[in-house]
Amino acid sequence: MFFTYLFWAVEFFLLVLILAGLSQTTSILTAFAAQVFLALVMVIPATPGASRVAELGAAPIFSVFINASIIGVTIIAWRALTYYMNLLLGGLMSLKVIKDMDLIKKIDRGFYRALMIT
Repeated sequence: MFFTYLFWAVEFFLLVLILAGLSQTTSILTAFAAQVFLALVMVIPATPGASRVAELGAAPIFSVFINASIIGVTIIAWRALTYYMNLLLGGLMSLKVIKDMDLIKKIDRGFYRALMIT
């Protein structure tokens, strides 16, 4: 349960770090509340990963505490770190698992043959 809280805290804290990198200061509580509200809204659409709903929904919600001049960059960086990076890393790991399946099958066949001999 601790790691679940840690995961969500890190994920919600990314927006604060992005804003700090863009020299924009904001309240941590405000950033967290905006993301929690947006997470609740993202549950409603039937699109995978709430595609485009998160990006389009974040603009009006985040514009309350982010300057209009950096809102686009902020949303792209925020979504890239919280969603698209997960897709990329998950896809790469899936390819690695699929590739290693041949190795697992070879080991499994060798183990089965060893059992048949003895």
